[in-house]
Amino acid sequence: MKKNILHFYILAVVLFAASAFTACSNNDEQANGSPVNTYTITVNATKGDDASSAPSNRVLVDNGTTLTATWTKDDVVAVYKSETHLGDLTALSSGASTTLSGTLTGTIEVNDELTLKFLSPNYASQDGTLAYIAANCDYATATVTVSSIDGGNITTSPASFINQQAIVKFSLLNGTSPLSASPLVVTVDGTSYTVTPTSATNVFYVAVPGFSSKNVALTATVGTNTYTYSKTNVSFDNGKYYTVSVKMSLVKTLANATTDDIGKVVDTDGKIYNTRAEATTPAGMIAYISSTGHGLAIALTDDENAYFSKAPEKAAAHTPKVALRSWKLPSKDDWQNMFLACRVEGDNSTVATDMKVAGFRTKVGIAGTGFTDGDTYWTSSDGYYRVYFNNTDWANISSWTNEERKVRAVLEF
Repeated sequence: MKKNILHFYILAVVLFAASAFTACSNNDEQANGSPVNTYTITVNATKGDDASSAPSNRVLVDNGTTLTATWTKDDVVAVYKSETHLGDLTALSSGASTTLSGTLTGTIEVNDELTLKFLSPNYASQDGTLAYIAANCDYATATVTVSSIDGGNITTSPASFINQQAIVKFSLLNGTSPLSASPLVVTVDGTSYTVTPTSATNVFYVAVPGFSSKNVALTATVGTNTYTYSKTNVSFDNGKYYTVSVKMSLVKTLANATTDDIGKVVDTDGKIYNTRAEATTPAGMIAYISSTGHGLAIALTDDENAYFSKAPEKAAAHTPKVALRSWKLPSKDDWQNMFLACRVEGDNSTVATDMKVAGFRTKVGIAGTGFTDGDTYWTSSDGYYRVYFNNTDWANISSWTNEERKVRAVLEF
């Protein structure tokens, strides 16, 4: 009898433990939310309300002022609740609108907001076509609200997809004529997108993430020539389509510089830019072009002060180099030629004793580091000439060879 009572007691303890374990499990499930379930869902998806937008799609067609966007059957759309990926939906048909259908797994309740993402944002290697953008750069989202759940079937509000990038049609012009280029580099505040078409073209469709009030620069390669364009305070909104005609400017090299280029900036690659901001590594300023095409570019910065005997060495070592050309200390005639070439309108000075340097100092000051009154620079000419910036003054007092003066290099081309 005692033995049976003992067995009964042990059985009761086991049943109690099992009951307690089950109760604890139920409590954990309640603490963690509703049970995880599997649902089927269908969503009506459209291109969105903005006629000028390019919504989620695999096909884009340019109708002149807008993009017509259509779905392709079997397009895949990911579904998220907050940051949790619940599953994927598939487009059941092609066209401007479609039905997205699929299976979701997770905790979903009526009035939940679900985010739908059509996601493949690869902007790095575009080819300038809408087909490439549709296949490789598309990134669009929509938000829907769960309106009912019936037997595992979810009904939601319609999905209106909006692109999360801007699409820009750039038409390149050389004056009024089309400019066919390959590649085109689009730079937005230091971030560059290289667009390489299968063959040179003047029309480039480019997808970029939307931005506001930033600097945009275009660089187009046409054979051995480079053309540029820049604009400040540009804004492109996500979900918008823009058509832009761009008048590009030829980037010259030192080999084809003209008097029109005096005051412009030379890059280390030997190309000439309108301003310092447009150059990648600005090194000098075009300061003189002769009738035969011989020219001088003056460095944008000084070298260390030096004695006369060391000044040529300091100038020759100036960096950065420009297209493998060598820097040198300017002669007296070099200084005079630069002053005269940069003189302002109405200044008819023709000789050193009557030169005015306002134009020269202004141009160099804009391009780089300028000259101030009292600055004294060496020349390489015999007689120990030096240039004194106070209008200008020349001197050949030999005692100055024992004093350090400023050094500013030039290069010949």
